[in-house]
Amino acid sequence: MNQSDVRQIGINRGIEAATFCEVGDSDRKQAMCDCKHPSVCEDCIVEAAYEAELNSRQYSPFEVFARDLNAVPRRADGLWKAYERGIGIGIIRGSRKRLNLRPYPESKR
Repeated sequence: MNQSDVRQIGINRGIEAATFCEVGDSDRKQAMCDCKHPSVCEDCIVEAAYEAELNSRQYSPFEVFARDLNAVPRRADGLWKAYERGIGIGIIRGSRKRLNLRPYPESKR
């Protein structure tokens, strides 16, 4: 696995988190948003998606993935950074797709 592969995995998981997360009042409070309908607010969806992705790390499939990332200690930090960047990109893409907003331009990195 290289950083590009791991980044793409992160993007896919971020999109899934943003697409399928349940948005509630607690997400609105965490996002410090004063919207009236958190299920159609980008900030609230992003907050809920990050929370959903974080919660998904507590299950066995993620433990296997984490073990694979940590298998080579000198590369682990770079792989984790690539995964986290991918999560962020995926959550933004997924939330904008969920709200039918124009996507951000592709990052040059």
